[in-house]
Amino acid sequence: MLLRRITEHVKAQNWTAVALDFFIVVVGILIAFRITELSEARQETKEERVALERLQLESQEAVRYFQGMVAEHAELNAKRTEAIAALTAGSLEGFDRDRVEDGVFTLGRYPAIAPNRSTYDELNASGMVTRISNQTVRDAVASYISELQFIESQLTFFRTGSERDEEVSGAAFGYVYAPGSDFPVKRQMDFTALAANEAYAHAATGMLREQFIFQRYRRGVLDEAQEMCRVLSEALGKKCAPLAETETDDN
Repeated sequence: MLLRRITEHVKAQNWTAVALDFFIVVVGILIAFRITELSEARQETKEERVALERLQLESQEAVRYFQGMVAEHAELNAKRTEAIAALTAGSLEGFDRDRVEDGVFTLGRYPAIAPNRSTYDELNASGMVTRISNQTVRDAVASYISELQFIESQLTFFRTGSERDEEVSGAAFGYVYAPGSDFPVKRQMDFTALAANEAYAHAATGMLREQFIFQRYRRGVLDEAQEMCRVLSEALGKKCAPLAETETDDN
């Protein structure tokens, strides 16, 4: 229809009408492009919102995971400190034997760092993480992942050092077979032998120091997880549930 009209106007040499027809065509094309762009932008905004919501949920999991880990190892470090104090004193008098045993048996233990990050990995693989329009969100997520990768990279070093230091214990503590019980393996510690082993006392003090260092790493990841959760939640107009729960408890 429009093509026929343009042809008729050209034959009639009605150049004003021809120009108007071409103008209508160009405007129509531009409007179509604009509608497509707006539609794509709305779709991208929708996809980004879904991605942020998924990341926000995963960030809450990460905060709770590291809150639990930091609290657990704060208590374990208290027990480890008591164990070193008892070994230094050469006596269990004034100390709880179970807590001292817990301290001795966990001095060289470094559990895996394994928070759920499946959503991040999926979105990162698809390129969605880099397409997040909010720079503050991107920075917070990147900082958390960087800190997480750092602490994971340190596990082997700390574990290797602890295994080496435990070798000087002279088998004064370990696990023995205990048939007839619900759990046929129990731990056993010769406190007197350990206290008399100066090499172990020295190594144990070093192991305690390394546990406190690693605990700082855990707190560092927790701080980054909390900041990521806070930033993601603000971007969505929500609250980071673990942080809100902490604020409520404090009040």
